[in-house]
Amino acid sequence: MEVSVGDLLNRINKEGTEAALKEKESIILNAKNEASKIVSDAKAEADAIIKNAEGEAKKLIAQGESSLSQSARNVRLSLKDELNEMFSKALNKSLSETLSASDYVEIIKCALSSVQDEEKTLLLSDKLFKGISTDLVKSLSVSDVKKDDALKSGFRLSINDGKAYYDFTDDELKALISPYLSDALNRIVSEK
Repeated sequence: MEVSVGDLLNRINKEGTEAALKEKESIILNAKNEASKIVSDAKAEADAIIKNAEGEAKKLIAQGESSLSQSARNVRLSLKDELNEMFSKALNKSLSETLSASDYVEIIKCALSSVQDEEKTLLLSDKLFKGISTDLVKSLSVSDVKKDDALKSGFRLSINDGKAYYDFTDDELKALISPYLSDALNRIVSEK
């Protein structure tokens, strides 16, 4: 059998080309598979990053809303406290300016009329002690009238050597009135 060099070259060329084409196709297929895997992995990683970012964003929004709610609550409480303090100061000022010595005399008379057959001592603040005439004091049915330096304003009616007493000082009157103001303020401040 005689094989010519040309046929041999053609055959080698053909076999080499076919092998090269098969290898080329294998490399391309591997590259496509690898590229597809890279794209799939990248997409999965991107989805995980997006999901994680959405979760973090929801947490940040929830924290922000919680902080905002807490801040609003703190502002309401602070406002309530400031309003209570402001009204308390105004009430103190109003009581001391509104009630005159003659108003206190009427209150004293009413208090005295409610206590029968008891030993009664009237303790007056310095301002009230100076503002009530001696004749008026003598007309009251009390055992003793004293100036009490501990009282800033108003008076106390002591019964049976201090076993019981009526307190009509500005602080006590304020304490009696303040809860009603505080409730009203609380309702106003608590409204949203």
